[in-house]
Amino acid sequence: YTFKLRKDAKWSNGDPVTAKDFVYAWQRLLDKNTAAEYAFIAYYIKNAEAINKGEKPLTDLGAKAVDDYTLEVELEKPVPYFLNLMAFPSYYPLNEKFVKEKGDKFGLEADTTLYNGPFVMASWKHEQGWQLKKNDKYWDNKTVKLEEINYSVVKEVATKVNLYDTGSIDFTLLSGEFVDKYKSNKEEYGEYSEASTFFLRLNQKRNGQDTPLKSKKLREAIALSIDKKGLANVILNNGSKATDQLVPKGLATGPDGKDYQDTFKNGLKYDPKKGAAAWEAAKKELGKDQVTIELLSYDDGTAKKIADYFKDQIEKNLKGVTVNTKIQPFKQKLKLESAQDYEVSFAGWSPDYSDPMTFIDMFESKSPYNQMSYSNPK
Repeated sequence: YTFKLRKDAKWSNGDPVTAKDFVYAWQRLLDKNTAAEYAFIAYYIKNAEAINKGEKPLTDLGAKAVDDYTLEVELEKPVPYFLNLMAFPSYYPLNEKFVKEKGDKFGLEADTTLYNGPFVMASWKHEQGWQLKKNDKYWDNKTVKLEEINYSVVKEVATKVNLYDTGSIDFTLLSGEFVDKYKSNKEEYGEYSEASTFFLRLNQKRNGQDTPLKSKKLREAIALSIDKKGLANVILNNGSKATDQLVPKGLATGPDGKDYQDTFKNGLKYDPKKGAAAWEAAKKELGKDQVTIELLSYDDGTAKKIADYFKDQIEKNLKGVTVNTKIQPFKQKLKLESAQDYEVSFAGWSPDYSDPMTFIDMFESKSPYNQMSYSNPK
């Protein structure tokens, strides 16, 4: 690939955005010393994986700045969605001088981050909110109508709605119990869909020890015991759709024009009778009639309700299974998942690019985002 950069693109400090900024950013991403969790997303570029493993120097990366505004990229193999990846944050350019100047503080505060988009972060109060202001250095700033955007971090939906009703905020997302109140007001209420999937991670090893989820039949039983339509239509009531597939509909189509999801007909649909039968088989696999599992979830109101719903469904349909919920702040929940210090976790995933692999690779044996110890030779 050869990319021609626009010559009027500027960083918020006035420096031009150049091809070297991309090369530096990708080399930094893949540098073993950076230890970037998302380094794997650049393995499509020639020599990237070997560089990340410390087997080749950074200069061997298949990305070259021919001149200030021409970037050449060589891949390991053809990647149909590579252009789509260019919009993913890990591929964003970085101003080398600025990054090195800020050192370990780079990107951690509003004033230790550099911008080249329509807005700059003017202030950032961690866990409270942040303020964006129009970037006068942005190449197309004349078309940017907003001068300022203020974000507030509010976890409870009822509080968000109250702030909206009193005019303290202009926009908020709703949870199910508030939808009916606003749905008829077409001037204020709107719906949108996103290609995200929420699911249960079933971890087979916790701290190196097998969990009850090592039993394939128990995993099957749990999948069959949860009424997903009830969750979407009653508990959430926010436009969410029940699905029996991991890859969302509308994300990708094949050469034949068929949606990827339509190629699968074997999703585990809600069937408590089959779930109970699978649980009976699981008892034999586990050698016990009762198991207790821990369900990890987020500390916001909707996620708590979802966790309680899962607990009720599993315990009602799988007699002998006890579910204890563990509610954690978002950051702590991610840490527990990364360390695989959990058994079952309510999780979500949004696509990094428009190809099914962005979801499926979570289940590859060697994927850094396989946090379930799932492995299949096939």
